[in-house]
Amino acid sequence: MRHSYLDAYNEVDSIIHRIDARIKCGLIFLFILITVLTPPTCYRRFLLLGIYLSALIGLSRIPIGFFLKRSLMLLPFLLLLFAFLPFIPQDNPGGSYNLLGKWEISQNALIIIFNSGIKATLSFLALTLLISTTGFNNLMKAFQMFKIPQVFVHTLAFMYRYIFVIQDELQQILKAKKARTIKKSKKTEYRALSSIIGTLFLRSYERAENIYYAMIARGFTGKIKTLNTWKIKTRDLIFAGASVLSLTVIILVGK
Repeated sequence: MRHSYLDAYNEVDSIIHRIDARIKCGLIFLFILITVLTPPTCYRRFLLLGIYLSALIGLSRIPIGFFLKRSLMLLPFLLLLFAFLPFIPQDNPGGSYNLLGKWEISQNALIIIFNSGIKATLSFLALTLLISTTGFNNLMKAFQMFKIPQVFVHTLAFMYRYIFVIQDELQQILKAKKARTIKKSKKTEYRALSSIIGTLFLRSYERAENIYYAMIARGFTGKIKTLNTWKIKTRDLIFAGASVLSLTVIILVGK
């Protein structure tokens, strides 16, 4: 079965891919922090942050279409937020726009939707860039080195690794059900659905036990290990310094 992996482009050779994972994690989270803390009306800063992120995406040599497709995942949440705009109270007399016929949208509501949309989009694209250029295993190892709780790191690692296996199991069960179904009715569909959920749970539980025993037998100590050894190089320091300087300029200029 074909899967859509988050780190599908982690094997691409680019400047961003070659940067140490710890440096990238720190810089991306700094970028997200600056984005989230930016006041809603600092439009110039949002523009500069977008240009900075676009430059990083260009240096990563990952197709723009990949990021555009990923950003579509935010669309349902933004539409849900947009649906509540008419119910946000007006900020002052005359400070509203009649965009939806009888409903008036206040300036305050438009600022809220812009602020939420731009921050969510920039943060999501930054995280997508981080995962795509680092690889999920290296990202988990970087989290581990940042002293993030092991339970959180292991949960993310196993979820990402085995969610595709469970998806394959579900597809096999659905194919078997379709091949054995002669007459369809709501009653039989509900009964089959309950059986599918139970079967999938039992298979997942058995697989989890087998994986756990296999890991214990191979000496798993609770730490994520990778084949490559990490050492911060001069290019990493130059990239980190240039990025911090750029973000500082963005903060100062984008007031």
